[in-house]
Amino acid sequence: MGFVEEFKSLNFAIYAQWLGLLSIIFLIVFGILSFLQNIIFAILAWVIAFVLVFVEIPLCTKVCPTSPTFDQFVNKFKNNWVRTVGYLAFATIMFVSVVINTTSLIAPGITLFFSGACYGIAALKHQPPAASKITGGNGISISNVSAIGRTLV
Repeated sequence: MGFVEEFKSLNFAIYAQWLGLLSIIFLIVFGILSFLQNIIFAILAWVIAFVLVFVEIPLCTKVCPTSPTFDQFVNKFKNNWVRTVGYLAFATIMFVSVVINTTSLIAPGITLFFSGACYGIAALKHQPPAASKITGGNGISISNVSAIGRTLV
């Protein structure tokens, strides 16, 4: 399946993954922009972005050398429920940074929140975790699309 078919599949795990990738970009960019305003939360944003790169881009776990401990940590995020909690926790950290010191980290906080919400919807609909073919995942198979269609009816 291609990029367009993945979006037409109504699999919220794919939507969440793309929002997660957008969050990574926002965390890096807005972390740089807010570095002088709030160094602690800027560094936290970069750490979260680093973790999300390995969670959301399966190709990175295959290509980059990592420790077994880090691999076990990333493997905990294979479940939609765990990703929901993780993303909402990361969003909370970004929202706290805005409350403490008005920074531009609200944008990644919003995308992290919506990504967590999409993972939550995917978990509630019992949709299997999926990763886009573009990021090195398996994409959505035809059987997954028909199963998703049955859960919507």
